[in-house]
Amino acid sequence: MFPSCPGSRAVKFFRGCPLDVGLTHPVLARPESAYWIPLSHFSFASQQVCRYFLFMKKSPKTRPVALLQRSTCPLANALDLVGDKWTLLVVRDMLFLQKHRYGEFLESAEGIPTNILADRLKRLEGYGLIEKKPYQFNPVRYEYQLTPRGRDLEPALHALVAWGINHIPGVDREP
Repeated sequence: MFPSCPGSRAVKFFRGCPLDVGLTHPVLARPESAYWIPLSHFSFASQQVCRYFLFMKKSPKTRPVALLQRSTCPLANALDLVGDKWTLLVVRDMLFLQKHRYGEFLESAEGIPTNILADRLKRLEGYGLIEKKPYQFNPVRYEYQLTPRGRDLEPALHALVAWGINHIPGVDREP
């Protein structure tokens, strides 16, 4: 345990696993209970590992969008959420191609690998951009729908489509 000033930014641990990022609690409890370690004790890479772990562990309804921001730049933070090509292609499939099931996403021409698709769906759900609802119960299978927050990406995708049409020869006029 590291001593820290109450109110400083820190990561909360319980039995060696990160639980939360926030302000330190004034009371550091017994070793087997939760304790805080100041963020200044972590490298940037370690902060990113904690951030990913916390996104995957907390429930989507209570999960904050950005726990350890690299900067206050809105573009940098947006790219942290949806900046890789597979994430935007999943959102594209939902917005423009009306795909909502796991198998439908796999049929896309880009050929997303199954492990990456599963990871991106979990991330998008964790960020509050999509929600999943079961459409079959034995075995359980899900449909994915964009939330209003996810639908707000539509103008950005239209802008990227327009840019691609104008600057990349040989692309289709429609996504």
